[in-house]
Amino acid sequence: MHSIRQRFFDIFASTLSALFLTALLTAASTILRDLTLRPRPVVSDVRVSSSSPLYRVRSPTLLSTKAPGADIYYRPGNGNDGGEAAARRLPSNIVLMDMADRPEDSDEDRSRKAWQRKRLPEGFALGIRTTDRVVLYLSGSVDFSPCWDWNTKAIYASFVARFSSKSASKNEVVLLDAVLRSVSLPAQLAQLAELRRQERSAALLGSGNDRAAVVAGAAAPLLTDVERQQLAAFEQTLRNGDHDHPSVYIDHIDKRLVLNNSFKYFVDAFDDTSLGGNTVEVVLRYQVMSYSGWAPLREDVLGHQVKVKMPENAMAVEWKQQ
Repeated sequence: MHSIRQRFFDIFASTLSALFLTALLTAASTILRDLTLRPRPVVSDVRVSSSSPLYRVRSPTLLSTKAPGADIYYRPGNGNDGGEAAARRLPSNIVLMDMADRPEDSDEDRSRKAWQRKRLPEGFALGIRTTDRVVLYLSGSVDFSPCWDWNTKAIYASFVARFSSKSASKNEVVLLDAVLRSVSLPAQLAQLAELRRQERSAALLGSGNDRAAVVAGAAAPLLTDVERQQLAAFEQTLRNGDHDHPSVYIDHIDKRLVLNNSFKYFVDAFDDTSLGGNTVEVVLRYQVMSYSGWAPLREDVLGHQVKVKMPENAMAVEWKQQ
């Protein structure tokens, strides 16, 4: 009986040791590969453009004087030194709303103020924040396959707009992001994906100076229309409708992002209205998430800078909620 129990504990200890050693080797191999090879994505002809006007957005903002822990709200003051001193503590793009009834108010104004006072939380004031907004579009492709290995679970990629302003030396706004996820392909679809890679390679060769030498091979498609539809239908099941934007083609099979006048988020200058005439730089940031942990956040400076165009009349277009 003693020998059976001892053997059970020996097997259990050996199993734990093997699992621990496997996890350690997995993490070590990933770290060593990253340090020695330093893989980076292949950025192909990524361009940034902006054909949108400069918009001016006005939105209501809650202002708190009694909730010091509410970091998301601007606090105009302690309320003991009058409204003018409180207003001076506000950022330049926020105006404190007058909620008191005035003799010159119309019936509509009184009704609106009463409605606002009724719904305003206790201890808060109402302000109107004015911000600048512009839309930037991205085109090109980014190949993340060099960053992918057997231990990679996903890669989070984002394009960040960076600019300076009167209120901050550096502002950063994410204008587009995507997640590349691991895929387990059935054998038949894996063959179709390989044929598609060969077609793409032939097309890239055919676009160079030696196009005439490969035009015959590039002209012959390797996939039928039915096979392309099968591959496209499978890729559609990989899309995450809550996160993946339709303007971005996320190739989870070959680990690529294809951009075609793509944008996901507006570029807003939240703390002032100095975006007009400013220069916006766009950088690529990505993070490799492995099964054994996350790699550090990396940045690839694309070298693209866009100057936000001011309207001819020097007045921004009023933003209207779509």
